[in-house]
Amino acid sequence: MVLLLIVLFTIQSAHAFCVYNKTDIGIKVYQVKGGRKFKKFRAKLGPGQKACCHWSNKDCNKSGKRDADVSFQVFKDKIPREDICFEVYVKAGGWLVVKGKNGHYFCETGF
Repeated sequence: MVLLLIVLFTIQSAHAFCVYNKTDIGIKVYQVKGGRKFKKFRAKLGPGQKACCHWSNKDCNKSGKRDADVSFQVFKDKIPREDICFEVYVKAGGWLVVKGKNGHYFCETGF
C-alpha cells in the first residue's frame, strides 16, 4: 500500500511544474506570465525546499496545456531585493532549479 502511494505521488508530481531551492539562502518565486491575474504561483522557499503546481491548474497555467510556457522571477528573500533570475521560462509540466552558494546563484530549467 505504501509503495502504491509513493508511485502515485511520483506520477502526479511528474506532471506539475516544480521550483526547487538548491541554494544556501531563502528565495522568493513569483510567476510573471502564464497564470491567472491575482492567482498566479508564488512561493517563499528556504534552502532545500520545493513548491509545485499541477500543469492542469488554471490558476498557474491558464492555458491548461502541459507544454505551455510560464515564466518566473526569482530573487533573494532579503531587503533590498536582489534578482537571481529576472524572467525565466519553464514549460507548465517542467521544472526550475535555483542553484548556487556563497553569493553565486543561477537558474536551470527542464521539461
